[in-house]
Amino acid sequence: MDKTLQMILMKHENLCIVPHYEGKISSIIYTKNESFKLEEKVDTVINLYCLQFASNLNGRIQASRERFGFIKKPPIVISELNSIVAMQLPVPHYSESMWIFDLSFGVEELNKQSEIEFQNGLKFKIPLSKTAVMHRKLNAFQLVVECTNTQKKPL
Repeated sequence: MDKTLQMILMKHENLCIVPHYEGKISSIIYTKNESFKLEEKVDTVINLYCLQFASNLNGRIQASRERFGFIKKPPIVISELNSIVAMQLPVPHYSESMWIFDLSFGVEELNKQSEIEFQNGLKFKIPLSKTAVMHRKLNAFQLVVECTNTQKKPL
């Protein structure tokens, strides 16, 4: 993995990664204070992030489906030890989903769509209802709780 990408994934407070096609750019990672344009596609970056914690994206998705019964666009645990969870939301005009790491975002209803807003003011329009976004967020929080409870269980 490129050392710069590894540094971004491991040393920044990442909010989300979104698809963004512009020339050689395929995605953008947004952090609390800055953003990083990447040539790698969203799924490639998420897979590399998962590999930093000894699994790949497909394994994380499969585990989420089998362990919790999530079917479509499941949230995943990237690191149980660090309680890093990611959830997917669709993005207008892209077939790829955005992945959100910071679950403290707010949601506002906009007709039959919604808008999410992170604490730093970063906003995205989402082609889902507020109820659907909140349901996915709740599923992601369920994984956070499970990670925390797994760490507390004695061996």
